[in-house]
Amino acid sequence: MSYADPLDAIDGAKSEADEAGHDLRGFTRRTGSFGYRFEARCHTCRETVIIARVNAGWDYSRPIDSCATQAS
Repeated sequence: MSYADPLDAIDGAKSEADEAGHDLRGFTRRTGSFGYRFEARCHTCRETVIIARVNAGWDYSRPIDSCATQAS
């Protein structure tokens, strides 16, 4: 699913990352030849979640894997 608003995509990614046990502390805006995107890194396992413009909307890679430091 693509989001029209990047804040909605951030909320969706944060929610999915929380369910997977990640500890995201905030998204930062990055710019470059790709335009701009938003990134957040898990405080415990260092995995990065990226929100990027896709066609006419915003999205992130799915599924977000479980945090590597989660005990089974």
